[in-house]
Amino acid sequence: MLSLDTYKELFVEKGLLTVDALQDAVTKAKKEQRPIEEMVVAMGLLAAGDCAKAMASHFDLPVYNEEKDVVDPAYINHVNYEFLEKWHMAPIHVRKDKLIVVVANPEAVIELHMLSQWVQAPITLMYALPHQIRRIIHANSHEPLEEIQQLTRGAAAHEDDEQALAQVIDGVAVQVVDKVVEVALYRGASDIHIEPHDT
Repeated sequence: MLSLDTYKELFVEKGLLTVDALQDAVTKAKKEQRPIEEMVVAMGLLAAGDCAKAMASHFDLPVYNEEKDVVDPAYINHVNYEFLEKWHMAPIHVRKDKLIVVVANPEAVIELHMLSQWVQAPITLMYALPHQIRRIIHANSHEPLEEIQQLTRGAAAHEDDEQALAQVIDGVAVQVVDKVVEVALYRGASDIHIEPHDT
C-alpha cells in the first residue's frame, strides 16, 4: 500500500483531486478495508481510466486496456484464484515468451516471484485497478466443482452399457482425482477428505 503522501502526489498535486476529496476517500477506504485508488473511483471522484493512468505512471508500467488486451483463461486457471484476488494480480496472456500479468500492487515482489514459479515463465507487468483485476479473475476462472461435475456428467450418457460405463468411469475417476489434488495443492490444503455417498 502506498503512503498518504504518495497518493497526494499522484492525485492532489496533479490536480485530479482536492485534499478534502482525497481525505474523504482515505477515511471511507479504511472503514471498508478497500484500496484508496479503488475508493476514489467507487465514490465517483475520479474516472477509472484517469486513476489507472496516475497509478501506472507512479510504478512506470503500461496501463491494462480492457478492450484491447486479450485474456487467456488458461493462465488464470493455472493459479489459485484466491491467491490472485488477495494479491490483486492476474496472468492474462503470453507475449514474446513472457507472461503478461496485470497487477494493482507491483511491490508484492515475493508473491509475483511465486506466481512466476507456478507458471514457470518470466513475467511482464501491466497496471490495472483492483476492481478490474477482480473482474478479470471472475470472468475467466472456472470453479473446480463445476469442472468435476462436467467430468462426471459424461458417465450418465453410458448408463445402459455397463462395459462402456466402466471405461468412462475409469477415465473420469483419474481426471477427478487429478483435479481434486490440483485444487488442494493450489489452495495449500494439508490433507484431503473424501466421503462416499449413495447415488
